[in-house]
Amino acid sequence: MAFPNQKALWVWAGIVALVLIGGYAAVGSGFASLRERMEMTEMAFFNWWPMWVLVVVLAVTLIVVTVRWIPLTWYTLGVWMVHGGILVLLAGSVWYFSQKHEGMVRIHLNQSVDEYYDTTERALYVYRVKNEEPSSQAGGTRPFGKMPELFGRGKMPEWEEVAMIPLRGLPIYRGHNPLGPDALDWELSAELFKDRPMKIVGYRPAGEEGGGAMVPLQMSGGGNLYVPFEQFVEVDLRGPEPREREVGDGFWFRFSALRRELPVEVKLTDFKAVKYAGAMDTYEDFVSTLEFTDKRTGEVKESLAHLNHPAMSHGFCFFQAAWDGKEEALPGERYSVLGVGNRPGLMTMTIGAILAFVGIGYAFYVKPILLRARRAEARSQKPEARRAESEEAIARGEA
Repeated sequence: MAFPNQKALWVWAGIVALVLIGGYAAVGSGFASLRERMEMTEMAFFNWWPMWVLVVVLAVTLIVVTVRWIPLTWYTLGVWMVHGGILVLLAGSVWYFSQKHEGMVRIHLNQSVDEYYDTTERALYVYRVKNEEPSSQAGGTRPFGKMPELFGRGKMPEWEEVAMIPLRGLPIYRGHNPLGPDALDWELSAELFKDRPMKIVGYRPAGEEGGGAMVPLQMSGGGNLYVPFEQFVEVDLRGPEPREREVGDGFWFRFSALRRELPVEVKLTDFKAVKYAGAMDTYEDFVSTLEFTDKRTGEVKESLAHLNHPAMSHGFCFFQAAWDGKEEALPGERYSVLGVGNRPGLMTMTIGAILAFVGIGYAFYVKPILLRARRAEARSQKPEARRAESEEAIARGEA
């Protein structure tokens, strides 16, 4: 069955899709409380299936209307550029929201990292002691506090990370949604704790009951072990005042953000906290000197990251976020915290915007000049020739 006016139907479908995309973007950007009720970040909201349905509808309508009813001529080139620019913009936005990652990383002076901690995703980290049993001089079973004292004089434990268990579906803004059994990689957990099965029985976000975020672990022998959230966890747990949680048999848990791999190794070679002239506690800038080493080629590049001036490497931005806060930090205490983020599809969206902008300029300024030239030429021809050319132009949609 053919519709009486298919062109109008396709055009109105595209207009409706465009209006709905604008409304969707306004809600996602302007009503954060609504997104929080849905347990969605801004990135997740724009990477949700309703957004992609609207994008696909708009893209299909643009392609069909342009190819079927707007023949490509010098007079319609502006419309083609505008429609093409919108399609490129849509492709860039799909790329951006589907591949965008944000996080943070802490780098100690003269130390290197090749991973960062995701902003929203969480994970449970499992460690165990590699070296001999702690000295009996320790007089305790929990290696907290000053480790040399607890493990005997001069005795330091050697730790290894045995698992990073992603906690998928963990509530971001609310804590009353219990985690289901699918939140853990049960096969990995069963292998690690075959003698003492474990499961997560809930989640408490920061701020509830006056405390920080934590997850309770329920053991087969009964009782829960509450593991608090830490922004950063280190594979080398020899730092001062570590906060591991023992489960038994040498296993320890830490609850933190999910780690993701970087395409480069980042080393902090210097850090400076610059004060305003004459100021005692007011800082003008914080400068991290970074050394980027390509994992594949070994190429080394040095760059600076300071306030409002991120360092760039392999498609990632590294911007200054925090530091240890100590003017005279002891060896091993100096560190810088960098925000990490990529910007996929940015150049694609820029090209699309430029293409649409040029197309609008062509349609409003170049096309009228071409039309005036054609009319002037038509007036110099015979009436019969002008009438035939006019009918031809109408048939081609150029009039």
